[in-house]
This record gives sequence, structure tokens and C-alpha cells, in this order.
Amino acid sequence: MSRLSFDGMAVVLTCDGENVTLVDALDVKNNHSSVRMQAIVKDADGSEQLTYPFAEALMDAWRVMERDEERVILTRVARFLMEKQRNVTALVMGCASDAERLMPLESFVKRFDEDSCIYVDGGDAFCGVLPRDAYDIVISCGVDMDANALTMVKRYGVLFFVLDSIGDIGVVRRMFGDAIVYSLDDDFIVECRMTPQLWQRIYEVTYYGAMDALIRVTGEEIVAIGRELSTATHDDMKPLIQRMQGVESVLVTIFPARASVTIKRTANEAKAMMIDYALGIVEPSVARKAYDDFISDWNRG
Repeated sequence: MSRLSFDGMAVVLTCDGENVTLVDALDVKNNHSSVRMQAIVKDADGSEQLTYPFAEALMDAWRVMERDEERVILTRVARFLMEKQRNVTALVMGCASDAERLMPLESFVKRFDEDSCIYVDGGDAFCGVLPRDAYDIVISCGVDMDANALTMVKRYGVLFFVLDSIGDIGVVRRMFGDAIVYSLDDDFIVECRMTPQLWQRIYEVTYYGAMDALIRVTGEEIVAIGRELSTATHDDMKPLIQRMQGVESVLVTIFPARASVTIKRTANEAKAMMIDYALGIVEPSVARKAYDDFISDWNRG
């Protein structure tokens, strides 16, 4: 059995005899947000009263939530927001009926910044192109999230997975080794913190990440060929031409991701002039000029 309880202003999750503090609403030392944990307000008669704005905001959302799963996420989002001042954009993915119950989160996060907002997507699958590096918080209610979907969270953001199978936890932990698991009676909440390094590793295995890597390596090769071509003799041309043929082959793959519509043509013209120079048909300056035109085309994107 799991149980959520309060220890003063701290929310504690008890499971299998272990107590985990989810958030302390009076942890003034570690609160770096704009929401004050304590404030003195004056009543109508002028008397002063000590209030607890952070705890009150937390409890306002807590009271309208129906499930402990939602409350665990609420408390951990609160802890995330305490870390620094943030304008928060969050995405809730999953069954609309479940996701809508998390909407009290929006009124809560707006206490930290009124421009903060939560988007709800009731679908159970991802379609089309997903935004990258877009959300501070992503909450997945039983949605399968591939590498491309994981990159929706910002490089410093946090993901919450609502899972009903302990087997799914292993899948998440293979991606996020330091994932935190909160065991409830019916579900598991898995909290994963993103880092810039982890985000980049995940991004690199996506289609767009692989394309970016291929473009980067190709760009380095194009610069290297140009540098060697600037002093190349006739005897040096055969390996350079072979490398240029390799660049042309890659351009077929990355052409859709380039802004230039002429890059394949200028590459072919540069290779043709390199061949003519190797055969003694044109002067080296002609080949180098054609290659410079190709590099200029490449640099346009």
C-alpha cells in the first residue's frame, strides 16, 4: 500500500515502509522562484497575518485532483519550479479523460509566471513532425514515446511517465539511468530529468539528428577537399576526385535538408573541372574557381 501524507508543510509518499519527501512547501532555502513561501498581509482592520502563498497554491490544486498519481506529479512539478524562475510550458500526452484531470496544474504553474501554460493532447500516438526542445515539462499518460518524441522536452526539462506495468519502467531506465520511480497502488510515476548531454545523445539517434550529423561530417569533408585542392598538383587529383564523388553521393541523401536548390549541380560542375584539371584540359585556377562556387553554394545552407 502507498500513502500520501503531510509532515508539516512537506508532502511525503510512503511505500513499502519507505518515506520519500516529494516537496516541502516551507523549504525557503531552496526556493528560487517568484512565489514566496511566507508573506505578511494586512487584514481590513489593519492587523497583520502570516500567510503561506506557496503552500496555499499547492493545496488549491491538490484539492481538485482526484488521484494520487496526479498529486505526485503536482508535487514534483512544484519542486521543479522552485529551482529557478521559469516561464513554464508543459505538455500532457495521453487519454483526454486522464489528461484533463491534470489541468489544475495550469492554475498552479501560473502562480509562478502568468505566461506559463499547459497543453493537452488526448491522442495515444504521435503524428507528423514534433516540436523539438519546446517544453519544460512533458507528462506521458500511457503514451509510447520514441526518441523523436523525447526531444520535445527542453534540454534541462523533466518528463513524467504514468505507467501501469513495472516492465515499462525498465524501458524508461534504459534511456534515463537515474530515473526516479514513485510506486502507487495502481500505477507508477517515473520522473526523468533531462540534461543537455542526454538530450543530444537521444537527438542523435533520431532521423533529424542523424541528418544533422551527416551534414556536419560532409561539411568538414568539403572544407578539407577545398583546402587540399588549393595546392594540388596533377598527381594529387585522383584521390581528391574520388572523395568528391563520395560527397556527391551523400548530397543525394541530404539534399532535402538543404536550402540550396543548386547544390547538386555546382558539386557536379566542381568535380568536372577537377577532372579536366587532372587531364590537363584546364588551368588549376579554373578548377579552384568552380570549387569555390560549390563551397559558396554549400555555405548558403
